[in-house]
Amino acid sequence: MNSNDFTNPFDIQAPTLEGYWLTLCDELTRACDNLDHPWSLPVLATQGFQIPKQRILVLRDFESEPFLLTMYTDRRSGKVAEIEESPQVSWLFYHPHWRVQLGLRGIVRVHRDGNLVDAAWERTRPTSRVPYRSPISPGAVLDTPDENISTPNEEQGRRNFCVLITEIHFVEVFLLRLQGNLRAIWESHGGPFQGTWRQP
Repeated sequence: MNSNDFTNPFDIQAPTLEGYWLTLCDELTRACDNLDHPWSLPVLATQGFQIPKQRILVLRDFESEPFLLTMYTDRRSGKVAEIEESPQVSWLFYHPHWRVQLGLRGIVRVHRDGNLVDAAWERTRPTSRVPYRSPISPGAVLDTPDENISTPNEEQGRRNFCVLITEIHFVEVFLLRLQGNLRAIWESHGGPFQGTWRQP
């Protein structure tokens, strides 16, 4: 069922920090398996070499303990070099029907090889592998759009594929509502997350 068909699980009477935490984890889990869920396409912000940069990625996997987000990308892309230079990033999720913003901060690790990456590659759809098989690196200048072609070389596609895993240490939920906005923050300093209500 589409997530838009549900009543807003954050807009409830007598909300609690524990209830909000469980709800946001549940919705992130749903977003991994449902591209119709607004949280399936979050915005990743990196510090970049000169200015901050943002882009949309597909949420591939989520774990709550530890709090991990998994995304895939091309190892040749500029974001990989930016992350390796400065791995501190932020993620932004927004649900337009519920008017709920979820902000996350954490440290990203780039995984290029190993069983974890091999398994992720095997789970990808054939259509998702097409960009990785392109002989042209992301961001390269093209004379015409038709140059953006893919080869049938699956081995080349796998070499260009990598996995980004972000370990989250800061979580913020912001709910916009007519009767008064709500804001909650959880932080982890190497241990369990501790939550507090904040002035919106």
